[in-house]
Amino acid sequence: MLRHEGTVSTTQPRPGASRFFWVAAFSALAALGAVGLGFKQRTEVMRAHEAESKARAAARSTLVVALGFVEPESRVIHVAAPLQTDSARLKLLTVEEGDTVEAGERLAVLDTEDRLKAQFAAAAIQVRLKQLALSQQRFEIASTLAAREADLARARAQVDLASTDYSRQEALFAQGAVTAASVESKRRDYLSAEASFAQAQAALKRMEAHAAAPTGNSQIDVALSEQQLNAARADLAVARANLDQATIRAPIAGKILAVHAHQGERIGQEGLLDMGGTTRMRAVVEVYQSDVARLKPGQRVKITGESLKVPVLGTIERIGSYVRRQSVINNDPATDTDARVVEVRIRFDLAASRALADYTNLQVRAEFLP
Repeated sequence: MLRHEGTVSTTQPRPGASRFFWVAAFSALAALGAVGLGFKQRTEVMRAHEAESKARAAARSTLVVALGFVEPESRVIHVAAPLQTDSARLKLLTVEEGDTVEAGERLAVLDTEDRLKAQFAAAAIQVRLKQLALSQQRFEIASTLAAREADLARARAQVDLASTDYSRQEALFAQGAVTAASVESKRRDYLSAEASFAQAQAALKRMEAHAAAPTGNSQIDVALSEQQLNAARADLAVARANLDQATIRAPIAGKILAVHAHQGERIGQEGLLDMGGTTRMRAVVEVYQSDVARLKPGQRVKITGESLKVPVLGTIERIGSYVRRQSVINNDPATDTDARVVEVRIRFDLAASRALADYTNLQVRAEFLP
C-alpha cells in the first residue's frame, strides 16, 4: 500500500523581482526628498521676496512726501501801473500771453502819454529860457568890463598923445618957434588926459570889484538866474519821470504768463500782467514741521504732477526757517487744512526747468529720496 506523503511548498522570491523592489523604493525616497527640497527652496524664496517687499514698504513709509507748486526762480512778478496813474487807460499793449521779453522792453503805453509829453516840452522850454537869462546876465557883466577896459585903453592913448604934443611944444618954445600960450595949452591938454585916464582906471577897478563881490548886484543877479535855471532843470526832471511812467516796461527778462488788462481798459488791482523768468524753474514745497528735521540741503527730490508726463528730479536748495499755515492742499476732505508747514525750495537743472517752463503754479507732489 502506497503512502502519500504530503509536501510543503515554499515560495522563494525571484532575484530580479527583489532588485526592482529596492530600486523603486529608493526612487520614491529620492523623489520625495527632491520634492521636499524644492518646497523648502520655494518657501525660502517666497520668504525672501516677502521680506524685501516689507523692507521696501517700510522704506517708502519713512520717505517724506509733501505738496507744493512750481514757479520761476524769479517768482511770478505782478507788473502794475504807477500809483499816480490809477485813472489812466491803456493806449497801447505791445505783448501777448506767452511772449518772451527782455528787461526794459516796452509792455504798454498809457493814454496820459500825450499830456505828459506836452508838460515835458514846456519844462524843456523853461530850462532854455533860464539858460538864456543867465547867459544874458553874464554877457552884460562881461560887456561892461570890456567897455571899461576899452575906456581905460583910450584914456591911456590920450595921455601918451598929449604927453608927446606937450614935449614937442616945449622944444619949439625953447627954439622960439611957438609962444608960451601954445605951450600952456598943450600942458593943460596933457593934464586933462591924465585926469581922464585916472578916472577910467578907477571906474574899471570899481566894476571889477563889483563883479567879483558876492553881495554885488551883478553877482546877485547871476546867482538868482542860476537858481532859477536849477529849478527849471528840476521841473524838467520831474516831467521826464512822469513821462516815463506813461510807458510800462518789463522789470526783468522773462515770459508773459498772464495779461489782465487790454487796450482801452483801466488797470485794476490784478495789475497789467504777470511775468516770470522761466529759464530757471523751482518748486516750493510745504513740508510738515515734524518732517523738516529729516531733510538736508542737496537732498534729491522726485517731483510728480498731473500734467507731467514723467517725474522730474531736483535737489533741495533751501529749507525755510519760518513755520506757517499750510496753503497747498489736496482734494481729500479729511486733509488737515490747519497744518503747520515749513517752505522748502527745490532747484532744477536746465533740462528739468525746460520741462517745467510751461507749468507755473502747477500743484506737484514731492517725494524726498533717501
